Amino acid sequence: MDVTDLATAVAESTLSTLERVRFLNMCEARSVEMLAEDRDRVEGHLSLVLAAQTINPVVDIELAEKIARSLLSLLDDRATLGFEERRLLAGAVEYYVLSTDIDNDLDSAIGLVDDARVANATAVALNRPDLVISIGD
Repeated sequence: MDVTDLATAVAESTLSTLERVRFLNMCEARSVEMLAEDRDRVEGHLSLVLAAQTINPVVDIELAEKIARSLLSLLDDRATLGFEERRLLAGAVEYYVLSTDIDNDLDSAIGLVDDARVANATAVALNRPDLVISIGD
């Protein structure tokens, strides 16, 4: 996937303009080895969200778990991804592990919805529609 294809895939997604800009700014180069380390970051953020939910019960644990599963599955495929695809996946991981993006993941009932949209845009762009998360169910 080249840069034009990456931008087109994201532009055609359901991301808002702000989500798209933030997401694309997080798409940095990552080696296959670096993406392997990102598994721990995804799992660590899920643990943080689980802990936050004990204090704030409105936090959507089910959505956090779905996002983590989707990203972890994509990370499992990291060795098959080209340079631009790895950048896209890195951006999705960065977006998920950042708690204070569009809405705070740790204190809002809708804080993870933008993260799910980013994960979905990434799954579609990486030709993994089976990993698209149903939002709002």
